[in-house]
Amino acid sequence: MERRKLNRQHFRTEIEYVKKGHKFKGVVTDISLTGLFIDTLSEFKIGDEITFSFSLPEPHQGPIKGAGVVVWVEDFTGIGIRFTSMLKKDWNTLSQHLHRQ
Repeated sequence: MERRKLNRQHFRTEIEYVKKGHKFKGVVTDISLTGLFIDTLSEFKIGDEITFSFSLPEPHQGPIKGAGVVVWVEDFTGIGIRFTSMLKKDWNTLSQHLHRQ
């Protein structure tokens, strides 16, 4: 059963994220307007909340920052994140990037 409402696009960029005050680094491997997948070996549970920051490849763009919740875990591979909060300007920047691809 397909749970996603929007198609994800393959995308690779480094991401920094925080869970309960602990900082992590990983790699985003795909993204949509509703969430992303982080390639990480760190342990997470469904329902864990994170804040995050990553950059798009366009020059002169500041980082995209927001918050999300872990909605699925793929052991030894990574975590699926659903966005729960993002500034409108960051969401608009992400939307423009995804529509250009």
